[in-house]
Amino acid sequence: MRRILIILISFCAMCFGCMAQNDLSLKFSSYGQLVCGIAGESGILVSKDDGATWTSIDFNVTYEGYYKPLVIKAVAAGDRTMAIAGTDSDGKPAMYFSFDGNVWSPRELSYTVNGRTFYLDEQPVELEYDEERDRMVMYCENNTIFYVPNCSHCNSIKRTEPIE
Repeated sequence: MRRILIILISFCAMCFGCMAQNDLSLKFSSYGQLVCGIAGESGILVSKDDGATWTSIDFNVTYEGYYKPLVIKAVAAGDRTMAIAGTDSDGKPAMYFSFDGNVWSPRELSYTVNGRTFYLDEQPVELEYDEERDRMVMYCENNTIFYVPNCSHCNSIKRTEPIE
């Protein structure tokens, strides 16, 4: 595993220009055989065979003209899916899902309270997969937790008190 990590760091630095930007930030998440990671601000790495082979894309290059540029801040692998979250060029939180790591689809970050629809306005910090409830959990700034299940109309939000 250590050799794979060293190879990935070298690969990321070359492919995504992390060294030139002095930004060698890497985050990885795994679930079963699925491993996905982010490199720099917009690089995505995916392995569907536990690290034996890898594919990579630069999200902003691949989706130029389709989606707003994205600074990716978090990644999570789940059961048959993976997610990335970050901030778009308008400064709004954004989330995308993929089944294969090559095609990414946006997820609306809306939720309903007492029949009214609201949109998430807190910036994402981290993502994780909740296996028990089969959903993604996005941890955001200002003690906000945003739950993203498979049902696109079932998102929910929880605001917590700061830990002292």
